[in-house]
Amino acid sequence: MLFIYNILLLLAAPGLYIAGLFSPKIWQGIVGRKNVLRDIARWRETITDQHTVILINCASLGEYEQAKPLIEKIRKHSAKTRVALSFVSPSGFMNFKDRDLVDLVFYLPFDLPWTIRRFLDILRPSAIINTSYDMWGNLMIQADRRQIPQYLISARVKTSSSKLQFYTIRFYRKLYKIYKRIFAVSMEDYNNLRKLLSNMENVIITGDTRYDRVEERHRKFNNKHLLPVAWKDKPVFILGSLHREDLQVVFPAMQKLENKYPDLHVVIVPHEPVNGNYEETCQYFPDTVLYSQLMPKTNPKNIFVDTIGDLASLYFSSSLAYVGGGFGRTGLHNVMEPAVAGLPTFVGPHNQNSLEAQALIREGGAFIVRNSDELYGIASSLLADPDQYSKISQIARAYITRSLGASDKIITILKNDQII
Repeated sequence: MLFIYNILLLLAAPGLYIAGLFSPKIWQGIVGRKNVLRDIARWRETITDQHTVILINCASLGEYEQAKPLIEKIRKHSAKTRVALSFVSPSGFMNFKDRDLVDLVFYLPFDLPWTIRRFLDILRPSAIINTSYDMWGNLMIQADRRQIPQYLISARVKTSSSKLQFYTIRFYRKLYKIYKRIFAVSMEDYNNLRKLLSNMENVIITGDTRYDRVEERHRKFNNKHLLPVAWKDKPVFILGSLHREDLQVVFPAMQKLENKYPDLHVVIVPHEPVNGNYEETCQYFPDTVLYSQLMPKTNPKNIFVDTIGDLASLYFSSSLAYVGGGFGRTGLHNVMEPAVAGLPTFVGPHNQNSLEAQALIREGGAFIVRNSDELYGIASSLLADPDQYSKISQIARAYITRSLGASDKIITILKNDQII
C-alpha cells in the first residue's frame, strides 16, 4: 500500500506545479520549501546534545490552535526541549505570529521517501506530535524505523472518514498502529479508532485541546473592547468566516434587524478577507468602514474586517454571532470561539463536520437557521428579551468551561513517557 501511496504522490507532483502557476497560495508553498532542508540544518547545528527536539506538525492555523496550549506547557515544564513547528499550508506558515513561542518554524517537506529520509537525518527529533487528522505515510514510517516515538493529539476519526473505506483502511491501520499514544477527542472518535486498531491500550480520550486555547482567549480579551468606544453599550452582531453562500441569508436578516433595532451594529468578517466582497457589502450596508482604517473616535454603523487573525478576539466585543460555512460544502467554521465569549450563535444547516456545533445546538447555546426569516426571528427575540439572552449566553459559556483540561492530561502523559 505504501508503494501505491508513493506512486500517487509522484503522479500528483506535476499537477501541483501546474496549479501553482494559477494559484499564488500554492506557489508560495512550493517556493517556501525550496531551501527548507538547508535552513533546518543550519538551525540544528546550534542545538547542543543537552537539548531535545520535538517536532510538532500542523496542517494549517486551525491545527496550530490545537497544538498551542500544549506547546506552551512544554515550554513551561522543560527548559531543555526545543520545539520545531512545521506547517503544510501556506495560510498557516504565512500567518503564523507566535515566533517567540517556538524555536523553529518551517514548511513540512513534501512526503517523498528520499526527502523525508534527509529531513529526519538533519532534524533528528526525539519525538513527533501530529494534530487531529494530520498523517503523512513516509514521515511516520521512516520515523518509526528510527524508533522515534510519535503522538497524535486531538485525534478525530469521523464515521464517514475515507480512512475507514475498504480501499484505504489497510494503509491507515498500519499508520495508526505506529503511534505510541493517541489522544482522542470523543467517544465517537474512540469507537471509530477501534475499526483501525486491534489494541486500544494506547488510545486515551482526553478531549480537544482547542477548548484550552479558546479559554486562554477568554482570559486575554474578555475585559477588552476592540470595537469603537461609541459601541460599548450597544448590541453588536458579528458575522464570522462568511462564505458567498452565507450572504443571501445573513445580509437581508441584518437589514431587517437594523431597521427594528436602530442601535444595532454589524461586524462582517469574510472567510477570505482579500476576496471578501466589500463592494457587495456596501450595497447592503452603505455606512460600513474597513477595520484596518478604523480610527479611535470613528463611529460607523458597521465594520468590514479586512484583516487576518482578529475574528476570535472580536467575538468578545460582540453580542450575537453567526458562524459561516453552514450553507456551502466547505464545512462550518469554529463555533467554540463565539461560545467561549458567551455569544448565542447561529449556524447554517450543513454543520455535520462540527461536533461542537451539534452539542451547542442540543444544549440550547446555538441555533440552526435555514433561511433569512429564521435568523431574523430568533435573533430579534433574543435582542428583545435580555433574560432569555442571558440564559443562552450562560449555556454557551458553560459548554466550554466543562470541556477544559485536555492539554494538562496530555502533558502529564508526555512527562511519564519521559518525552519532556
